[in-house]
Amino acid sequence: MADKNTLRLTDNNKTALLLSAVILGVLLIAAAGFIGKAMPKASVSDDDRLSEYIADMEARLCKVVSGIDGAGSTEVFITVENTFETVYANNATLDESGDETKSTKTTQKQLAYTTTKESGEAPVVIKQLCPKICGVLIVCEGGGNSTVRTEILNSVSTAVGIPTTKIYVTGGFH
Repeated sequence: MADKNTLRLTDNNKTALLLSAVILGVLLIAAAGFIGKAMPKASVSDDDRLSEYIADMEARLCKVVSGIDGAGSTEVFITVENTFETVYANNATLDESGDETKSTKTTQKQLAYTTTKESGEAPVVIKQLCPKICGVLIVCEGGGNSTVRTEILNSVSTAVGIPTTKIYVTGGFH
């Protein structure tokens, strides 16, 4: 004879238990999707994008510098101060108090969003700012010649928009 404390599963209990497990699984999957969308994800692609940007700038500068008379073989190294910066659109509201004794102005800013079929709701991007170049090192065959060095300093300063004090040119490749 079976003990009274032994749990017996009937077909109805089995069905209810299975149905409950399925519903719980669906709820967990839905909750995970919601939490994943709500939390921003760290992107490795930002680092890759920055590396590609710097490599492209170095290659372009290398081509320009090596084209200067007397520069010869050239290597370029660029340092940047930050990464890409995104500027988002804001919806601003301004509340003004009409009280003559106290003039109160309150500004509230909230991001402006747009909705698309593909990506859903996303903030409106006004512009993306490139990383700020803070220094350039150039090693080239003609870097020891003062005339060539001056030409390189002025050319690179103009090309990247930094003062000549942030650019170092030296000779090399002997």
